[in-house]
Amino acid sequence: VKVQAAQRDRAAASLASAGHSLTIFEEALKREEQVFEKKLYASQPLVEARAAVRGAEIARDAAADTVRILGARPGGGNLLHVRAPAAGVVTVRTASLGETVSPEKTLFTVLNVESVWVWLNVYQRDLPHVRVGQGVEVTTNAAPGQTFRGSVSYISELVDEKTRTVKVRCVIPNPDRRLKPGMFVEGRLLVETREGALAVPRDAVQDLNGAKVVFVAGERPTEFRAVKVEVDDSFEGWSILLSGVDRGARVVIDGAFIVKSEAIKSELGED
Repeated sequence: VKVQAAQRDRAAASLASAGHSLTIFEEALKREEQVFEKKLYASQPLVEARAAVRGAEIARDAAADTVRILGARPGGGNLLHVRAPAAGVVTVRTASLGETVSPEKTLFTVLNVESVWVWLNVYQRDLPHVRVGQGVEVTTNAAPGQTFRGSVSYISELVDEKTRTVKVRCVIPNPDRRLKPGMFVEGRLLVETREGALAVPRDAVQDLNGAKVVFVAGERPTEFRAVKVEVDDSFEGWSILLSGVDRGARVVIDGAFIVKSEAIKSELGED
């Protein structure tokens, strides 16, 4: 591949010129050393010849560094080795043999799918149960019966106005390369389980006078009592209760909103 041909060729020419000059100065130094050994004259010409050789070596090394900076190899001719920043498979090639390109041009696209990103659309109501580092399981009809496991690495700050979902990025190890870019997958976020937790249907919890309450049945059929509760969170239509009621209490489930309305009317002095 020819990259920055004009600059590289000038650098190669400078390197060749420096190498030629170095050869001449080395030959001159050799003659001066022979003359000096025969003690035909003083050492000053010898010192000057050695200085000239050292200057030529510096010029040669500088020219070689310039060639390397341009991505070529000193003495390597027009062949330029382009090294990928990461291991993978070349999926796109935009350069052609003999083409002159600039440093900004993308020559190849290298893809490594041993670890992939999976984007999940999570409904906003489920966001309280999502956190970075959380486990996730992914399945796809392209690999029937196989489950891919990974973890959440990023949760978007934006909510899609149409779908009311949030993008969640998961990192999934893919050593067998079964998952391919562009595939549709289904994901399941793994949440912590709580053994013995008290839970009631979400509609059983009502807001009354600035507090969360449930209505517990009294001794008479039409008697109900509002009890303040502490709610941890809600999941799949259920609210987890941390305090307020004991296990086995009879709580209004259907019609809790109606009971709350009647309680408000009672406070206002209505029949």
